[in-house]
Amino acid sequence: MIRAAGAGLILIGCVLVAVRAVARAGEDVAAAETFGDALELLERELSLGRAALPDLLRSVAGRVDPPASEFLNLVVSNIEKGKTFTDSWSDAMVKRPPEERTRRAVAPLGNILGSYD
Repeated sequence: MIRAAGAGLILIGCVLVAVRAVARAGEDVAAAETFGDALELLERELSLGRAALPDLLRSVAGRVDPPASEFLNLVVSNIEKGKTFTDSWSDAMVKRPPEERTRRAVAPLGNILGSYD
């Protein structure tokens, strides 16, 4: 009886660990999708060339969900404080880092987008 109860507790523990891992993976995917949405909007707006980069980032931040909106708002805030775009992007990568796989894709864009500033 005690062995069966112990085995049951171990099974429940394993299930809970698996459920937590799946939930975390779902959160990572959702966060990556918001960055993807933000980058698509940035690409579209940059191709039109109508707005200054800080205004463009502010506009895009208002149209996407966190964590991408928080990241973009931090970049704009840093620019408004007098930092360069590239430095603002790098600072946001430290203070509001996206999930690891997204970070590897998004990090180099600071230098690329900084050339539009």
